Amino acid sequence: MRKPISYKQLPFFHLFFALCFCLFTASAPTNAQGTEGVLTTCASPVPPVVTGTKTAICRGESVVLSATGCSGTVIWSTGATGASITVHPQLTTRYTAVCRTPQGCVSCFAPVWKVMINTPDAPPLTASASLICPGDQVTLTTHTDKATPIWPDGSTGQTWVVQPQQTTTYHLQSRYANCTSSPSARVTLQTEKPEKPVVTTDRESICAGQSVRLTAMGCLGMVRWSDGGTGLVHAVTPYSNHTYKAVCQIGTCGSDSSDALPITVQTTASPAHLLASVTNGCPYQTADLTRAINTPTGLSATGISYEFRIGPSPTAARVQSPGAVSAGTYYILAKTADGCYHNAAPVVAAITPCANPVPVCLSNPVSLAVKLDTLDRTRSLVVLHGQLLGSATAAHWQTNGTGLLADTTQLIARYLASETDWKRGTVSFTLLAPDPDGNGPCRGANQTMTISLSTDTPEAGNGKSDNPLEPVATTTTVASEGVFIPEGFSPNGDGINDRFVIGRIPTGVTVQVEVYNRWGSMVYQNDAYQNDWDGTANRGVRPGSSKNGLPEGTYFYIVRLSSGQETTRFLTLSR
Repeated sequence: MRKPISYKQLPFFHLFFALCFCLFTASAPTNAQGTEGVLTTCASPVPPVVTGTKTAICRGESVVLSATGCSGTVIWSTGATGASITVHPQLTTRYTAVCRTPQGCVSCFAPVWKVMINTPDAPPLTASASLICPGDQVTLTTHTDKATPIWPDGSTGQTWVVQPQQTTTYHLQSRYANCTSSPSARVTLQTEKPEKPVVTTDRESICAGQSVRLTAMGCLGMVRWSDGGTGLVHAVTPYSNHTYKAVCQIGTCGSDSSDALPITVQTTASPAHLLASVTNGCPYQTADLTRAINTPTGLSATGISYEFRIGPSPTAARVQSPGAVSAGTYYILAKTADGCYHNAAPVVAAITPCANPVPVCLSNPVSLAVKLDTLDRTRSLVVLHGQLLGSATAAHWQTNGTGLLADTTQLIARYLASETDWKRGTVSFTLLAPDPDGNGPCRGANQTMTISLSTDTPEAGNGKSDNPLEPVATTTTVASEGVFIPEGFSPNGDGINDRFVIGRIPTGVTVQVEVYNRWGSMVYQNDAYQNDWDGTANRGVRPGSSKNGLPEGTYFYIVRLSSGQETTRFLTLSR
């Protein structure tokens, strides 16, 4: 026997199941408990027929639902009872009912009456600007699907252009099936006329090469500086006296220029020990600019460093190989320990023709440098900087990776790593410079760097430098009967290529090394060489002095093996 059920005991999501079940059981007898507690048998009543005054309304409207065909009590899915009820749905809702007889027998659920709410949601609203000049155009934008936007002036469309003369707040509504949404979130357009900014600086007098910070106050918009910079704070590095001004920009309106802010750049005469000219020494057809630094300690003068540039400004391009330049005018800039530049000193390099000249590419061998600039794992981006050294004039990139390598002929390489690269863990990049004289005695060069995609530390085949365009040591090698001899090294104390290391020396073979400067003077000699030369002279001027570090430049060496082989070639010493 089946107990009578209450509609409230049946979850609403079971409505359809119950309705289907009802088709098979509506005529079956059921048991009910009479008023005196005696079980009686009754037939399940038929479900009522539900109708409504509307099937779609706007939010806030009402619908009258009616149930017919029930001889007992109509119980609605809302919990209400009666043959007719009024509902005010806020969301699309389905309604049904059951019929309960006086004996407690309950019908199946009535077919559902669905009431749809056509009122659209409040539309989103954005503005192309929030702070504007009075009268500037601003585009307000919304995004609606079926609903139609209704702007304050009654126009429709996804955008609305306004030109407020004063601070104004906007909102809009949307309409669908004659139903209007709630207002959107409000957007306020603030109108301001820009005021002339007040500019200050932390220092009014500097030396060339130092930076100062300019600050603008009193501007609610964008500050634009007379040198093209922007922002409330602007750092500048002038190399000559300069006056700065600023304007405040709001929309299309600009303020008057601020008062002029002069920055005085103090000038310092070039050091007296810089020579005005250098020349070559036959058989070489290049000159050494470092010889223009006429001090006992050369490039290591206390408290001063030197830069060699092709123009008189610290922003001019650096000389590619100061130790081996062709004829022309170059500039030496002395820089103090606190970062201040002296006036640029011009140096004329004069080249005297030689009867039997050494090819320039031999006295100044092709060399390259590579430095990691960026390793951004989130974007799978690798950026490398290459530099041409010696007599190199061009180079191109190669990689063993399967990703995308941008223009391979540019010295700045941009590479997007592939999934295969990530699985392998490393990507190698090689910068190659061609042989400058084809089948002649000179050779090209290559420089390889391996990047680990799992760590920030590159496995590099080169030295390191704080400036990606500064010269760094190279490790390109040449072979002689299986022995590898470097074409350059950098005894600068950074732990990389600090020694002139000859590799693959056969067991039991002794090595004799002789090194000569460009004037043919022996500067180093060792008859039992142990890969320990650090660029210090042990022959010539003041032999044995720990301060006899040889200057950067090109040197000629003779390497003799006790087995009878001899190699003569040039090397580059770079600090």
